Amino acid sequence: MNITYDKVRRVSSWWNGRGPLGMLPECWPVVAATCLLVFACPAFSQQVAVKTNALYWATATPNLGFEFGVGPKSTINLEAGYNPWSKYIGIEGDKKLKHLLLKPEYRYWLWERLNGHFFGVHALYASYDVSNRNVPFLFKENYRYDGLAYGIGISYGFHWMVNTVWGLEANIGVGVARFSYDQYSCEKCNSFIDHTNLTYLGPTSVGISLIYLIK
Repeated sequence: MNITYDKVRRVSSWWNGRGPLGMLPECWPVVAATCLLVFACPAFSQQVAVKTNALYWATATPNLGFEFGVGPKSTINLEAGYNPWSKYIGIEGDKKLKHLLLKPEYRYWLWERLNGHFFGVHALYASYDVSNRNVPFLFKENYRYDGLAYGIGISYGFHWMVNTVWGLEANIGVGVARFSYDQYSCEKCNSFIDHTNLTYLGPTSVGISLIYLIK
């Protein structure tokens, strides 16, 4: 079997004991840009909102987002989700949807920022270790997938102001993403099958979020 260096290193082996810092060489552009925005946006933002996506919680994934007003009709939205859970199901190994997702986005609002309709442009990065999960168009049950994904997309959404500090938001986005992963047979999920690069075209975000305005 011809196993290249890329296959051996298993770029998302964060889940296999290498630790968060070991992932940085692969994802530093997205991580660096996201950190820069998180620290820089509050310094010049005119409004700040904190949010969490209820639909994302339905996958047992804790998630948090920040949105910064940078103009009368412009905001920068930063979202992250982290799922560390796994469930042992016997000889088939674990059932898990482990992943880290980062998604920065620029939004333009038709009425005023954080109120009404908006259109957005976003980037995304994900590190994942998925096994015994059926994810349409991407992953099949009875296999394990360990890898990275990155992409871009466009989105549309609407924000309802409930009162002066609380709001609700619905949004959907589509785009293109590149998946690079090692595939394993799920008899204990350790039998290497192949390394695959896959281009995905379809939904890249969907959410119904609860929002709290800080200022």
